[in-house]
Amino acid sequence: LAIEEILQTVLEDVVKLLKGSGGRLYLTSTDGMSEVEIYTYGIQPRLSDNVSQPLLEDYPAWQQLMKCDYLYSQLLDITDEDGEGEDVTDEFVEVQGFPVPKPQAITNIYQEKQLVGVTHLFHSTPIRSLLAMPLQYGSQFLGYLSIFRDEIDTDIAWAGKYDPDQRQQRVRQSFEAWRQLKLAQAQEWTAEEIEIVRSLSIHLTMAVMQHRLYRYEQQQRHLVEMRNTELKIARTIAEEANRIKSEFLSSTSHELRTPLASTLNYLRLLKEEFYDDDEELKEYIHIAYESTNGLVEIINDILDITKIEAGRMTIDPEYLNLPSLLQEQSDLFRAESRRQNIPLIIDCEVEGVYADKLKLKQVLTNLIGNAFKFSNQGEIRLRVVPDKSPNMVKITVTDTGIGIDLAQQNKLFEPFVQADGSIKRRYGGTGLGLTICKRLVELMGGEIWFESPDVGTGTTVAFTLPHLEKAGE
Repeated sequence: LAIEEILQTVLEDVVKLLKGSGGRLYLTSTDGMSEVEIYTYGIQPRLSDNVSQPLLEDYPAWQQLMKCDYLYSQLLDITDEDGEGEDVTDEFVEVQGFPVPKPQAITNIYQEKQLVGVTHLFHSTPIRSLLAMPLQYGSQFLGYLSIFRDEIDTDIAWAGKYDPDQRQQRVRQSFEAWRQLKLAQAQEWTAEEIEIVRSLSIHLTMAVMQHRLYRYEQQQRHLVEMRNTELKIARTIAEEANRIKSEFLSSTSHELRTPLASTLNYLRLLKEEFYDDDEELKEYIHIAYESTNGLVEIINDILDITKIEAGRMTIDPEYLNLPSLLQEQSDLFRAESRRQNIPLIIDCEVEGVYADKLKLKQVLTNLIGNAFKFSNQGEIRLRVVPDKSPNMVKITVTDTGIGIDLAQQNKLFEPFVQADGSIKRRYGGTGLGLTICKRLVELMGGEIWFESPDVGTGTTVAFTLPHLEKAGE
């Protein structure tokens, strides 16, 4: 059986054993934050049905009686060297080396000064007597056990006294039996009943304490297991982060070394005038320039992600004319579009957006650049439409390239990640572009996600930004 069922059964059995009309077992909160436990049986004091009304245990008068505060205060008085007070040591028994009050047997609750503040709760009930025992483990108050008894009707019979008056003619009348019925009388508790409650309370105290210790041990074990799991997960994440960063450093070193070596080689050729004509000279200069641009882009990506991770990236949002800004993007990629014979189609249904111009251009340049990088044919489409969310604009960049595995899509927004090693080797890059796009879009108040169906079906990257109306918020 569960501990709750056992405690309820014990309460019911002891009430029946003592011929009580009701009982109450109250257990305090184990940590001061969890709920208290209350077990009841039979007739109870009449409390309001209103949930905002206090429990019986919330009344100070009841608390003081159940905790025996008045007895402890008197005990302290007589144990103090200079104290004076009534000797109440007989009211205590020693349990675990600590004085614990004996059961409090109250024959008539309406004559008990300690209960003046709660007797109104008993007026509508037949309860008249009370036997209570605190559950005390050392200095720790665990709760109490209380047994109620109803008032009883007493039938008293006695014989009349001898009347020496000679005028009394009827002798038998002097010894006639008299009866008197007394209603609503209090019933006293016997020494045997008090001892039963005292003995039971000690066993209850030990059982409750052992259960709490067991539950505490289980909770601590669970916390340790959770902490170990968290540490294991954290270690796995840290190891994965270290692995990714190691791969990033390796690939970035390669990305830096390749254009740097190319630039140095062509600059050396130029320095030694190792070219045949002006056309070859222009070609060398162009290659060195493009290689240097590649170096600058890689370094800018590293600097951007460093600033974003450190929380030092700031934005300066303003109203932007989208058709004009998108035309700039079209002009920027015109040469690449001709070189690959892949048209860049722009479809804009929104006039304005509220964003940081440089950051938005950086996001669009990165996404359109990726679309051209991973496409060999087809088209690139940049589309701007009102979003389903109020005051938001949705921008999508769609290509007809290699597509992205569904399982990899969310990972690609993490730093230093690309779909797989073969893509990194084939197409190059640091794996920071999408991470930077995600952080910049979020800084501007939007979201970014993939709408790519799967590998081989092209890729669509969508993101949202606030419309003009959101600027006033």
